[in-house]
Formats: sequence, structure tokens, C-alpha cells
Amino acid sequence: MLRLEIDGADELVEGMKKLVAECPKAASDALFEVAESFNEDVNAKMPGSYSDKIKKWKIQGAKEGTSSFVTSTNRAPHFHLVENGHAKYDFHGHFTGGFVPGKHYAEQTRQEYQDKYPKMMQEKINRLIEKHNL
Repeated sequence: MLRLEIDGADELVEGMKKLVAECPKAASDALFEVAESFNEDVNAKMPGSYSDKIKKWKIQGAKEGTSSFVTSTNRAPHFHLVENGHAKYDFHGHFTGGFVPGKHYAEQTRQEYQDKYPKMMQEKINRLIEKHNL
């Protein structure tokens, strides 16, 4: 009979159990932190002439099985006009011709986060692993 003993295996198993127990909460928290960072980055692109009303965001999250996700929505009713552009109208609502092009602040930030997001999440996972000394 072959017997194999590994020093520290019991501690590793206990650490893994802690990690699995804490992981859903920590992963959800990490998603919300990244969403908040996204919102701050979009707001940083907007010029100071925009009021704080357009710089307000709502972050909602949901969990389905083992998967979690968050959505980040701007609460300003006119944000889509700034983001995507709009036709020109006078204050009576009459079309005056022309088009105001969109600024695409959120779109630019979304493209930046294609590279930035995996790095941010990897840092958060590494911190979680370090916290449990694994």
C-alpha cells in the first residue's frame, strides 16, 4: 500500500473552502467596483461645462445561478442625445435643419474597457487569493 502525505494539504483545503464560500460575494462586489470605475471614467471624459445632472449613473446587479452581472445606466433623460447626437430644433419644437453629432463618451470608455476590464478583474481575483494565503 502506498501512502502519500502532503504537508499543508489540510490548510489548503480549508483555505479553498473559505475562498469558495466568499467568492460569490467578492465577485459581485468586484463587478460593482468595476462598474463604478467605468462610470467615473465616462464622467472624466465629459467637459466641465456639463452639469452634474448628466453625470449620474445607476448600477444594478443580478445573479443567475453562479453567474452575476451588472448594468450601468445614466439617469439623465437627455444623456442619449449627448451620446448619440440629435437633430436641431428651436424652443418651439420646430425642426431647424442640421444635426448635432454625438460625443460618444460612453462608447469610447466601453472600447477602452475591452482591454482594461480583464486586468481589473484579475487584480481583484489575485487580492482575494492573497487574502486567503493560497
